[in-house]
Amino acid sequence: MRILLAEDDTALAGFVRKGLEAESYAVDVSADGEQACALATELQYDLIVLDLNLPRLDGVSILKEVRTKKGTCRSSFSQHGARSMIECNA
Repeated sequence: MRILLAEDDTALAGFVRKGLEAESYAVDVSADGEQACALATELQYDLIVLDLNLPRLDGVSILKEVRTKKGTCRSSFSQHGARSMIECNA
């Protein structure tokens, strides 16, 4: 399973990446919204863990772009802060 982690807090991103890789997931990390959007729309991910408050491009804009370019996505947003997870079956 390939996962994109879009998170600008390097400590949090490192912690999450380490945990996912320990479970044998392939993880790409982006700390920038524009880079995360490019990765999410150009590459195939099984799961995208998306911070909504990324620099250069916010997470909601990334979500809209992924939905536009890749079609239908199931989405779930956390109400506790700036974290969201989207799963696309393209």
